[in-house]
Amino acid sequence: MSRIAKVGKAGATIGATMGVLAAGAAVGLAAERYMVGRSLKKADPRIDGPWRGESYDVNEEVVVAPDGVRLITETMGDPLAKKVVIFAHGYALDRRSWWYQWRDLPAHLGPETRLVRYDQRGHGESEYEPVDSINALGEDLHAVLTQYASEEVYLVGHSMGGMSILALARKYPELFGKVIKGVVMVSSTSGESSQSRLGTPILDLPLVSNYAPQILDFLADRSELVERGMRAGKDIAFVMTKRYSFDSQVDPRLVEFVSEMIRDTSIEVIADFFPLFQEFDAFEALRVIKKVPIEFFCGLSDRLTPPGHTTTMGEQIPEARVHLLPKTGHLLMLERPDQVSEAIVRLVRDEA
Repeated sequence: MSRIAKVGKAGATIGATMGVLAAGAAVGLAAERYMVGRSLKKADPRIDGPWRGESYDVNEEVVVAPDGVRLITETMGDPLAKKVVIFAHGYALDRRSWWYQWRDLPAHLGPETRLVRYDQRGHGESEYEPVDSINALGEDLHAVLTQYASEEVYLVGHSMGGMSILALARKYPELFGKVIKGVVMVSSTSGESSQSRLGTPILDLPLVSNYAPQILDFLADRSELVERGMRAGKDIAFVMTKRYSFDSQVDPRLVEFVSEMIRDTSIEVIADFFPLFQEFDAFEALRVIKKVPIEFFCGLSDRLTPPGHTTTMGEQIPEARVHLLPKTGHLLMLERPDQVSEAIVRLVRDEA
């Protein structure tokens, strides 16, 4: 059978499968959409969370990546602080995903520890130029680190942010132990990402996942139509975000907050990055980061980067602390913020 015929047959099969799935899910989604409205109405207005915005003072700045892309950063704390914590967010999110850590850590670490978070290229407010591997995100992180480096630097990465740390370690191993004194990786991987969906729930369907790059390229070519559809289908997006990001009963406004970050990420960026995850392999970088104290986190219900990724990394670094949390999904730093914040405090205070 010719390649064209195979692609056509695959397209027809996927189309038929999606039609059956859509029909079968229609009643359930209708019910869940009804529950979305009820959930948001019942949300306790007294509870603080990222949906309220940010009331603390931050400095917004720009870091220029090696290829000229302008990365937007925020800092909090003394610019002359001897200790700096840098936060790298995950795929289809932005720097606001560290909201709880930014709210809570100043009280524990004081102004003498500076906090830095940035939007990865193509995410949040940062500019975008396509890249051909995750290694470029390591270079972006290196640019951020160079601008804010101090005597001690601690790196915190979620999902793709953890991959950025490993890409940095592979290219600049001399920094670990000398400048970088500790690492926290949340819901991340050192490779073998073909086993995970990394933020693309629809690709969790086995048949569809076989053609994921082609599907995403197809959607990217119709980005305006796709993005209009994403915004029109906010209730469905809410349901999918809840299923694939959390496993406990979180505040519905937190789910909507995450849905907003995902909607704000262009389909072009989502399509461009997806094949890079499948090609990512930084297993050897684990030998570099083991020079410093490290803590790994993963939710036992994480369907996007399953716990096996974290246990594999932990097996390679026996000295590391590995935390596998029950009833927790992929967005662990939002679902279990205290555990992540406590790990950062341990590292910075040299209690690990």
